[in-house]
Formats: sequence, structure tokens, C-alpha cells
Amino acid sequence: MNGTNSMRLYFGTYPHDIAEFPEEGIWYASLDASSAQITDLQQKVELSSPSFITWDRDHSSVIAVSENPEGELTELAVTDEELEIVARVSTRGAHPCHVIVAGGQAIVTNYGSGSVFSQQLPLTHDSQSASGRNFQQTGTGPVADRQEGPHAHFAGQLPGSQYVWVTDLGADRIFRYAISQDSNGAPNLDALGSAVEFPGGMGPRHIACGLNGHAYVVGELDGKVYTVAYSTADGSGQIVWDGLLLEDTEQEYWASHVELSADQERLYVALRGVDQVVVFDVVDDGSLRRIASAPVIGAWPRHFRVIEGTDALAGHDIIVVANQNSHTVDVLSFDATRREFSERTSVRLPSPACVLPIEA
Repeated sequence: MNGTNSMRLYFGTYPHDIAEFPEEGIWYASLDASSAQITDLQQKVELSSPSFITWDRDHSSVIAVSENPEGELTELAVTDEELEIVARVSTRGAHPCHVIVAGGQAIVTNYGSGSVFSQQLPLTHDSQSASGRNFQQTGTGPVADRQEGPHAHFAGQLPGSQYVWVTDLGADRIFRYAISQDSNGAPNLDALGSAVEFPGGMGPRHIACGLNGHAYVVGELDGKVYTVAYSTADGSGQIVWDGLLLEDTEQEYWASHVELSADQERLYVALRGVDQVVVFDVVDDGSLRRIASAPVIGAWPRHFRVIEGTDALAGHDIIVVANQNSHTVDVLSFDATRREFSERTSVRLPSPACVLPIEA
């Protein structure tokens, strides 16, 4: 964190029916990385169902998707901590649930329609989604009520490459794309087919790409985590290890987000249903070793971010969790030496869906 204790956070949210809160939108808070305390929570802008938000390349704008039947992509200019809507376009698909910025463009996954949409940035009032590109993924799986068709869920760029992987929960595979430029030098995206195929019913959701040539993929439907060796030369991947996220349990759980610690030595996964965070040691051969788990303070951890602790919490990972169903943002810490979780704080926020940090 470059020696600072203060970090600002933005939160994307879902619609809610809690009278004490305004309509859904993007919220702001401050996090003290020396105490893991959250303060100054406030809404910055009303926006329809901004379930996932990210930064543009220079952190001058926030890019948001609105997870509605007719999806939208919105760019919001940042001045200090204030947000102002610049422009929005259609994502040309249903229920977009994730967006990244890569190669000068926003790459959106439309969960409902199983499609991927790319749009050059920055957006302007003259931007038209027709100038973007839309890619329809295909495939089904054996879980009839979840895999009746393709469901694009997450996009991530392989480190040090032009390749982007997109998980498809419905098709049990990762699709591969390549960042390029068109004949005018504008950002472009090319579809290259399947990169990784998983066992039927796995339901790939999110990916954490390590710098060691391994990517870690959680199965929302089979309760496992998979290590995939990736190639930056051609964007291909090969499964090299898999294991259960928890020991056998009678209670069902569904993995949501997965993220590596800053030093790449630990992997965290959030589990809905059992409402826990589990942490693994990352082993050089690609395997993972489960070392601890802990309940989140609230319920239904949809997303989280891992932040390095400072001062009194040096050597700790701070885990900021968006608990959708309890309407809370909860903060845990993990002592990397003692291998122990601690509860730090919990604040009320309506239907939080995404955590976006940046240094203050």
C-alpha cells in the first residue's frame, strides 16, 4: 500500500427493499489498514443494479455494469471521491455480472444471455453499443436448472499476455479471447474458442491468476477449486490439480469469489450457504493446502477483496467482504504467521455485491 494506512473503497450493490436506505447505487467508505475499521460510509451515486464495478486504466473513472434484463455499461468520472455519470451504452445482452478493462476496452460478461461484449473506452454521449463487439458463447451442462445454456460469468486477462479468459458456468469451460487492434488502430477483441474444459457439472465461476503460471478456478456447482497451468504464448490451459473447498459437509455451499494474497502465497475463497471464507497455502507444484476457514460475520458473501495490513496489522491479510443477504460489509483479518482469522468490524450496507479498493 506504499506506506499509507488509508484506503478508499467503492461498493456496487443490488436492488433492495430496506426503507432506511436510498435506492441501489455505488457507495464509498474509508478503510484503515492498520486497524481494519471502516468509516465514512455514504452513497455517491444512484445507479440501477451496479453489481460489479472496476477502474479504468488510470483510475480516473469507474466502469460499472447494471445487472438487468437489458444490461448497461456505465462510465463514471471520479473527482476526489465523487462520482459523475459520463455515459452509458447497452451491453447487448442480459444480466451482465462482471467487467474488466483490458487493452483500452471494457470486456463485459452477460450472465443471462451467455455472451461477451467489448466496448472501446472512454465512453462518450456519442458512444453507441453498435460500435462494440458481441460474442455469443455456447454450451450446456448436466445441472438442468443452472446449465440449460451458456452463462458467461467472469473475465480475466492472463498476466503478461494479450489473452483474456472468460468462465462459462453453463458450459463448464473457459473460453479464450485475444486483445488486438483493428485496421484503424482501435482496441479490438477476437474469439479463439475453448481454452479449458472442466468435468460436467463443475460450473466455473471466478478465477485468480497467479504470477507463477497457475490460475485458480472455483466451481460454483461442484464445490471444488481447480489449478490450471496457463500458457502466455497461446492462451491455452491445462488442469493440473483439483480439490474440495471444504471437507465433506452435509450442508450445501456455493463458491463465489477467489483471490490471492498480495505475496501470492495464500488463496482465499468465499462460500455462500455455509457463509465462510477458506484459505489455502499455494504450493509450487500447483496443489493447494487448506490451512484455515472462518465464518463471515454476515450472510451470503458474494464478493471480497484482500488488502495488506499495515502497522499493528502488518503481516495480516485484511478481507473486506460484501455480504449480500445480511446487508453488511464485514471485515476479517488473517494472521499469516499464526494462521488465524479474526473478526474486525461490520457495517450496514444494502445488498452489497462488489468491493473496489484504491489507495487514498
